[in-house]
Amino acid sequence: MMKTASYKIARSCAYEYFDTNSTNARVVCAIPGSKAIVLSGSGTLIWEVLTKDFQTESDLVNQIANRAEVPPELISEDVRATLRRLTESGLVETI
Repeated sequence: MMKTASYKIARSCAYEYFDTNSTNARVVCAIPGSKAIVLSGSGTLIWEVLTKDFQTESDLVNQIANRAEVPPELISEDVRATLRRLTESGLVETI
């Protein structure tokens, strides 16, 4: 049986939302001593469902699909790629 990855916002990550009531919503994220990353569009939606507690990748995909009103299989690869980039940047932890 394949282990499913779980993700959460890194404890050391600081972030702030901008333009939250528009389609141009953005979130700026950084860990101390590193360059800030700006997320927009689907990146902002992915960030919104992340929490300080671990959640499985499939739970995150289902929540995002529900919010975006699209089938989970349509977005799962993009969500996985974004989570991988966020993990590599240190903004998200995985187990």
